Amino acid sequence: MKLWNITEAHGGALFISGKPKSTPAEKRTRDVKKLRDAGISHIVSLIPVGSAWLADEGFTYHQYTVKDGTSEGGINPESALEAANFVVGLLALDRRVLVHCHVGKNRSGVVATLVMVTIAGLQHSGALTYVRERRPGAVSNPRWERWLLEGT
Repeated sequence: MKLWNITEAHGGALFISGKPKSTPAEKRTRDVKKLRDAGISHIVSLIPVGSAWLADEGFTYHQYTVKDGTSEGGINPESALEAANFVVGLLALDRRVLVHCHVGKNRSGVVATLVMVTIAGLQHSGALTYVRERRPGAVSNPRWERWLLEGT
């Protein structure tokens, strides 16, 4: 399924992407319809300014601030873990979830990897490979990659 840059990360229930665009109106309407057609009910944003406008379209919206790791501030694994645990809970309730960050590579890839560790019982390296097979370039930031493979 092609929306803006959405990737089905697991079993038709977990999707990852970059920040959805709210304009122009015709694209917004088309993308909202595609989200609904995919059965996505929850949007989890990992950036401070995300996609809250989707709540007005009937989606349940949740926001976590996960740092990209490219800036001086580094990474904040506790927020990534919190978001991943929340997503795991939604998936356990048979919800379909879109997790997005700004570009759809680092933060959303980290959270998807953590989710796969929990729901599929994969080791971190295997979960990262799984996510990257579906979303090439995911977790390209060396800080996040090192944390996933060595620090979790």
